[in-house]
Amino acid sequence: MTADPRLQLESSFDKGAVLGLFSAMPDGIVVLDDAGVVLYANTSAHHMFGGRPLLGKNLGLPIDLGNSCSEIESIDSAGRIGWAELRAVAFDWLGQPAIAVSLRDTTERRALAQQLVLAGRVFESAREGIIVTRPDGVIVSVNRSFTEITGYSAEEALGRTPRILKSHEHDRAFYTLMWKAIAKNGFWQGEVVNRRKDGSLYPELLSISRIRDADAQVTHLVGIFSDLTRRKADEAALEAAKLQLRQSEKIREELERREAIANPASLSVVSSMYSVVPLSQSARDVFAELVSRYGEILALALENLALKAENPVSDQLRELADDMGYLQAGARDVAELHSMTLANNAKTVPPMKAKAMIEEGRFLVLELMGYLVSFYRKNYYRSPRPLDPVDAANSKASRRRPKKESA
Repeated sequence: MTADPRLQLESSFDKGAVLGLFSAMPDGIVVLDDAGVVLYANTSAHHMFGGRPLLGKNLGLPIDLGNSCSEIESIDSAGRIGWAELRAVAFDWLGQPAIAVSLRDTTERRALAQQLVLAGRVFESAREGIIVTRPDGVIVSVNRSFTEITGYSAEEALGRTPRILKSHEHDRAFYTLMWKAIAKNGFWQGEVVNRRKDGSLYPELLSISRIRDADAQVTHLVGIFSDLTRRKADEAALEAAKLQLRQSEKIREELERREAIANPASLSVVSSMYSVVPLSQSARDVFAELVSRYGEILALALENLALKAENPVSDQLRELADDMGYLQAGARDVAELHSMTLANNAKTVPPMKAKAMIEEGRFLVLELMGYLVSFYRKNYYRSPRPLDPVDAANSKASRRRPKKESA
């Protein structure tokens, strides 16, 4: 191997000074002969290789003479795995061809780079929208969720301010209090209404934080927000379901009130049903089938939005009332049937439809009660037929039983 004459040591050069210089360098310095055996290693190099003896060892370093560099793993004296940037150059070491290898510790830089990559992935994959601005409010970065929620692409948002999202739903006092909180606490969180690119409004939960550097100077503002549209819809559906239950209870109370003031003789059978176990407990399978049928009738009523003589809803209600009459159902059963049906359907219909279901259901249950009362008057005025256990277990068999002739 021919040594680079520019790197040959002058005979008058102080060897001790050179070694002292190498020893004081923070980078690891290793001198290898042409076979790769260590001729010299400074203190930093020993630290990078775990503090073990290096002289006379072949470290198996990947040597590539020239200006290129490579990265290798290293193990320090504490046993921690690190990384070092390696550069090698040929020169004359005390009269013999050699290779000088410099090793620069890149563990911290590599870890920082990995953290930046991870932070970037988290930034882009976050389900919440993220917006980063300078202290003056100019947008410098947004993530993918920002675009999905607002409709603005990164190119459209960068260089502008968050005012592009302003909905004018909040007055000046609202924003004044917000910025006062940020100035005082460095943080603010609350619900706001913003505007998408297409002009539609949407509610969001927004938090704004200030980012400071090592000198405590504010460098950026970060806003993190989530779209509350679905959550608000779910809350509205829950409130609608609660309202339905309250309305069903009111219907039940109204039925009881009407029954109390009706003709006691003609409604004796209906009144007597309050002293026995309700159908939902005595014939659960049958009652579950009745709830299913009533749910279909209710859905049909919502589609037609009218109860007319030629409407199939009335016919189906009459058939259902006949079956409940055969099963000796009472007003309590009718109210419970309606309440359970509404509770089951409220989870699968939009809030507006659920609200319509309440109103339609009010007329349906009254009509059903009317059919049921008429059925009792016709068939059970004098003495009600006792409930057959077989009939309670099978509603279809009950429907096939012939009706009694009225007295």
